[in-house]
Amino acid sequence: MMRFFSSLQLNSKIGWYITIFLLISSVPDLSMSQNIQQQLRTAGALVNNYHFESALNLYQKIYKSDYRNLSAIIGIKKCLVGLQEYRQLILFLEDALKSQPARSPLYTDLGEAYFLNNEREKALSVWYSHLGRNNNNPGVYRLVAMAMIRQRLYDEAILVYLEAINRLKKQETLHVDIANIYKAQLNYEKASEHYLQYYLIRTKQLAFLQRQLLSLSDKGQDITPVVNAINSFLLKHPEQDKVREILAGLYLKNKQYDRAFEIYKSLETEKSNGEYIQKYALETLANKAYSNAIKGFEYLMQNHPTSPLVQQSYFDLGRSYASQAYVLGDNEESAQNMRQSVKIYNDIIKTDEKSPFTFKSYINLADIYFKYYFDLDNAIFNYQNYLKKNNKGKTRDRVLIRLGDTYLTKNQMKQAFKTYQLANHKDYLNIAKFKTAEIHFFSAEFKKAEESLSQLLSKTKSNDPLMNNILARWMLLKSSSEDSISLSRYAHADLLKFQKKYALAAEEFDDLSRDNNNLRAQAGINASKLYSKLGKYNESKSVLMGLKKDIPEDKDIDEIIFLLAESEENLKNLESALDLYHQLMTYYPTSLLIHKAREKARLLNIKLIKEQT
Repeated sequence: MMRFFSSLQLNSKIGWYITIFLLISSVPDLSMSQNIQQQLRTAGALVNNYHFESALNLYQKIYKSDYRNLSAIIGIKKCLVGLQEYRQLILFLEDALKSQPARSPLYTDLGEAYFLNNEREKALSVWYSHLGRNNNNPGVYRLVAMAMIRQRLYDEAILVYLEAINRLKKQETLHVDIANIYKAQLNYEKASEHYLQYYLIRTKQLAFLQRQLLSLSDKGQDITPVVNAINSFLLKHPEQDKVREILAGLYLKNKQYDRAFEIYKSLETEKSNGEYIQKYALETLANKAYSNAIKGFEYLMQNHPTSPLVQQSYFDLGRSYASQAYVLGDNEESAQNMRQSVKIYNDIIKTDEKSPFTFKSYINLADIYFKYYFDLDNAIFNYQNYLKKNNKGKTRDRVLIRLGDTYLTKNQMKQAFKTYQLANHKDYLNIAKFKTAEIHFFSAEFKKAEESLSQLLSKTKSNDPLMNNILARWMLLKSSSEDSISLSRYAHADLLKFQKKYALAAEEFDDLSRDNNNLRAQAGINASKLYSKLGKYNESKSVLMGLKKDIPEDKDIDEIIFLLAESEENLKNLESALDLYHQLMTYYPTSLLIHKAREKARLLNIKLIKEQT
């Protein structure tokens, strides 16, 4: 019994030692592993710095110690390619395949090595043989095709992908790879065909399809290749309305509005309630194709009179007519469009006083009376009607600013001041304060104006669009504080300009520019611009000639020369205009107007050459 126990103890000790030995021997040499990782990092850094020979020595050393180390194999390939040692690369890969025949990337790499060594047929033979042995493995098809793509064998890669699609199941994503190849070859029709094939199988990928087709239409000079592919697809799959809608969108994008309209009409059903036509009308309105927008909104209302979209569309129809009127200018057709817009807005107001479209109609009507008819009383009436029903919010403050501007245009200074002070929304507060400072300025209360502007300067962010206006007015006050008479004259002329009394404003600025004062240059520039706006180009030229002759060289002279060139151009004195643009480019190369002057000179040169020939 004791002998058995002693034997058991001895065996246990031996077993324990054996176990410890086996555990130790099975743990990898950490120091060795870390050394290899360090060598790989060093070799990688050498490759990145194009020291291929030094890197190759390190990679080969690692490969000899571990022929399965993938990083070493990839590194050796990179180095030999970098050194253009393609025959050596072939020998290396063939040797590696002897010990690792199941490692698929080695076959594709070998094919690339043959191709790089100008052995095209051998390369194709290696790739196709590898595919033949693994014709049920989707990964192999991808590896071979990607190798071919790297060597710009695009047609061969496409055939490999097509074989995978035809032979294997669930490989529809390869249509995207094929499409990308065709895109790289600038064959946008074929690319579109394969994106559409992919969508046919993966119908949830509509957004992806739309992005790709729109992207292809952007890349080409026209949308014809993409349109051709979509039309061919729709002939085979007429039920694909979502694709048809993408086609309509492409026509809209290309300003082929009539074709888009016909498609959107064909998409309409009883359930859609004019939804597609509304989309067409809103898109054309956004594209400023106002006559097409009018056609769309009117079609919707006539053909879907019970649609819930009618009220919105009627309001947008009013917007379309007004926008068209502004574009047409000052003629009877413009007036007819604007009368139609006014009628629509009044209809909406009479129909439902509480509708959100009624509130918007008040604002739009007021804007029309102010901007188009210059009927200030009716503008005030409609702005006030909106404000009676809306006493808070951002839109309310926007309307207050417009109402204040209308009062100021009507020369009702106190009422304008009070109206601006009512604005308190964060987006309009600084604008309102600037407007009240302007009233102080127009009223010749220069000290109050300067104080208000100084406060605004300290509170307004530098990237605020209002900052330039605040700074310009503050600097004007600072530079002219000692000549209050001239400053008062300037302020009054500026008020007339704000009130759209352009002829009177131009005359007052003109008079001020002919006197000796600090505001002479700014007054003359304002007078010149207003005269040009009124079509009085000789008067504009006269003011500028006086400034160019008398004011110091360092004071706004570049802008004066530029405006003088424009006046000569308007008077058809093209050679004189060209000479002035050249003066500006020669003597004032740092001017902010240099790019405009260069472009205008270029166009004038072209015009003069055409006239001479």
